[in-house]
Amino acid sequence: MNGLTTYENCGDLAIEGGGCIVAGTEAQTIEHVLVANRGEWREHPLLGGEIRKMQHGLAGRMWAARARQMCREAGVAVNRVTVSDNGKITVE
Repeated sequence: MNGLTTYENCGDLAIEGGGCIVAGTEAQTIEHVLVANRGEWREHPLLGGEIRKMQHGLAGRMWAARARQMCREAGVAVNRVTVSDNGKITVE
């Protein structure tokens, strides 16, 4: 999936040589889906991993499966989402 890319650190639009960069945006889409809260996107009100709510607690038992389904609904082919004991999220 190609689209406008943003810088990872700040989210600003990536510009190179006086123009916007159009490239693969799979990782960017996954990041936005996992960070978003439900209801943030008017077109897809049920999309959002609400990862900031898990910042000081554990992920629910079904969170990884729901996150995988949300990524698929956003157009990114995701095989597996896992959360390790130390809170690291891995998307394959």
